[in-house]
Amino acid sequence: MCAIGRDGDVDEGDGAPAPSTLFDAVSASRAVELDALAARIARDFANLLAPVLGGVTLLGEEIPEGHSLRERVDSIKQAAAAARAFAQRVAMLDPRRGVTLHRAEVRALAREWLPTLRTQLRPDVTLDLVPVGIADIVRADRHQIEHAIVELVANAQDAMPCGGMVRIEVSSVEGEGGPGKLPVGRWVCLRIRDSGCGMDAALLAHAFEPFVSTKVPGSGAGLGLPVVAAIVRQHGGLVALTSRPGAGTTASLFLPCHITQTHPRDLTPPMGTSVTVASATGPAVLVVEDNAMVRRSIDVTLRAAGYRVTSVDSGQRCLEAVARRDEPLDLLITDVIMPEMSGEEMIRRVRELRPELPVLFISGYDRLTLAKRKQTTVPEHFLQKPFDSEDLFAAVRAVLAARPGGGDG
Repeated sequence: MCAIGRDGDVDEGDGAPAPSTLFDAVSASRAVELDALAARIARDFANLLAPVLGGVTLLGEEIPEGHSLRERVDSIKQAAAAARAFAQRVAMLDPRRGVTLHRAEVRALAREWLPTLRTQLRPDVTLDLVPVGIADIVRADRHQIEHAIVELVANAQDAMPCGGMVRIEVSSVEGEGGPGKLPVGRWVCLRIRDSGCGMDAALLAHAFEPFVSTKVPGSGAGLGLPVVAAIVRQHGGLVALTSRPGAGTTASLFLPCHITQTHPRDLTPPMGTSVTVASATGPAVLVVEDNAMVRRSIDVTLRAAGYRVTSVDSGQRCLEAVARRDEPLDLLITDVIMPEMSGEEMIRRVRELRPELPVLFISGYDRLTLAKRKQTTVPEHFLQKPFDSEDLFAAVRAVLAARPGGGDG
């Protein structure tokens, strides 16, 4: 097999050369453009899906168990949930999507992967994790890196319909720089080899593109390699892919090495804190959303639960509604990015009228991506689209419970 060697060059490991491609996850402009297009499509799809999820969840609650329509509604809900998961998967390609990096020891990361990997493999696929002999430290979002490894192992399994072997190796590599080589510096290499069907040179050349599938029709969910490339790019890393028909595929992830002296507090991201959830008793809610379907879905969902809802389609109409409102307002729900006036600018002006008004931000972008887009204030209370009625209720109640005095009203 052909692989990036210790000097960061391309070496021949077992005889005849195999086609190889080195994906520069920092500067590959074509991949970035394609990923951005796919992510925009995912956000539009999320907006279309939100009212479907909200509506079918409410409908299911109105149909009693045993009713002839209950099974059909449950099937629609399952399909919508699967579509939401796919939209979130595609959204991971967004080049503006941020990650939170913490120092992590490579040996610790490898131990964390094993339980997940072993549960996803078929009995006829053998997993071989070579003992990790290095103690290097990388800066990584450990969940995202695990996701990338899981994607690659799933790809390997799909390429071995009759069974086979997946081998994972972790090593250190010194980059020397120059054409076709790793940039100067020390890199951690995560290498996943399989004994599957492999790819020819023509397919390999486009393997990282989101609209190209390397899978046999009917196998796998697709988008695995583009998602892996996007994750590694967000870590400032590189991906090398080597393959040959009938001789399997090797994917090599290169992450820049960081300081090797660490403190225990640096190795694990801080755990989230729980919020006491209060029962819904009908607070007054103002909804600001420029997408009509999403706005109506939120309105209908909250009204069905007894909330008193006013909904508007722009920041200017929100300001007008707040200015002329005499009675108390318990919560403002607003999209973050809207035409003419952003949610952030709107909130700044609303707070001049109602300084203590709680706000729940919603967006098709995730929180880290919003921060990377240079929003001056990253939302404290945030819900990512698409969401169903249960997600919405949980977020609303958490915001209301966090108010001074807590409670839903």
